[in-house]
Amino acid sequence: MAFGVFIHRSDSSYDDSPAERYQFPRQYLDRARGCVGDWIIYYEPRKVLGTKGYYATAKVEQVVPDPSTPHMY
Repeated sequence: MAFGVFIHRSDSSYDDSPAERYQFPRQYLDRARGCVGDWIIYYEPRKVLGTKGYYATAKVEQVVPDPSTPHMY
């Protein structure tokens, strides 16, 4: 069982929609694959105004390459 914390910022340049997908670069691929089938926690950095810190959980179903952006998943 893996324990994952996925960081999400509303002003991120990544194509994230926490309820649907979490986009990340190749450097985190092994870590993300280790979370498949497990629950993770979403975290918003507190230094960003109006954020909540730890705010949601999600179950990682799969990790797939992003067809529109090379080296992203």
